Amino acid sequence: MLDSRSKLLLLVRRYCEATGRSPARVATLIHDQGAFFKNLESGGSCTIDTFDKAVRWFSAHWPADLPWPEGVERLAAAVAEDAPR
Repeated sequence: MLDSRSKLLLLVRRYCEATGRSPARVATLIHDQGAFFKNLESGGSCTIDTFDKAVRWFSAHWPADLPWPEGVERLAAAVAEDAPR
């Protein structure tokens, strides 16, 4: 079973591989904090609300032809304020 940190890192890794975006760019789009995923990789943590916001963002922006990773619960898509930029 994956912990929350591993789930977010798996999502960003798969998303970036599929889209060509960098983790820093994705972190900026989600949290306006480019170092977010780098901090997680270094052992950092985040709140439940931050985790949920990120997973909802990925749900809303996930490429249609890319399977959602096993072991990661897919939350309802982000609300309108999190629409693509």
